[in-house]
Amino acid sequence: LNQAPTPLGGVRCEGATHATCDRSPGCVWEWTGDWKTSCHSIAPKCAGLKHEVCDRSQGCVWDWTSKWETSCIRSDCQGLQHEVCDTHGKMCKWQWTGDWKTSCKRAAPQCAGLKHEVCDRSQGCVWD
Repeated sequence: LNQAPTPLGGVRCEGATHATCDRSPGCVWEWTGDWKTSCHSIAPKCAGLKHEVCDRSQGCVWDWTSKWETSCIRSDCQGLQHEVCDTHGKMCKWQWTGDWKTSCKRAAPQCAGLKHEVCDRSQGCVWD
């Protein structure tokens, strides 16, 4: 099951043809040698954002690590190196794909105990 993020415009970038990728907002074509992996979503820039900015940035989520510089990450966890992925263990899990850029995946949501505003921003969590 491919859980790649769907960018604005509703098209899943991963696996799109070159023509579809070029027409899709939020997607970028970078030839990898295989058309199936050459289109990918434009990654949000989350690393190094302060808490307030991170909370307002689409595609980013705040996961406190004891250092503000490493606490804002992509909400899908992709692009994190193994040791950084492990630091965000309550949100992310490492599952080797053959490429470190795609090996950090979003873990099953851990919603219990979240404050209402954090729950509302957390993918997979519902305030009830």
